[in-house]
Amino acid sequence: MKKDLLYLLTFISILIIVFSTGYFSTNYLVDISSQQFLKNQLASSKREAKEMANFIADRVEQGIPKQQIIYTIQNMIEGTDMEAGFICMFDWSGKEICHPDPREIGKLVVQN
Repeated sequence: MKKDLLYLLTFISILIIVFSTGYFSTNYLVDISSQQFLKNQLASSKREAKEMANFIADRVEQGIPKQQIIYTIQNMIEGTDMEAGFICMFDWSGKEICHPDPREIGKLVVQN
């Protein structure tokens, strides 16, 4: 009976240590996985942009008219998922030429 208080305090101490360790490690693991997800998403988007650039370069080298290339690309990207990342095309003045959402075509790209 004399050691009941000691056992209770030991249990509470271990409980606090385990709980705090779990809490902080969970936050750390969520941060790490979020960073890894963003890194993977960025790499995937870069790869997709490079493939699209190669596709456009091949079409230009073949002598296909500019409007036909734009029409083809718009058909390819129209309706694609825009949640994680997407391909769009704009001219030198910043005006959208191709976008997955056709309502955005013709709008100016905001610098932000």
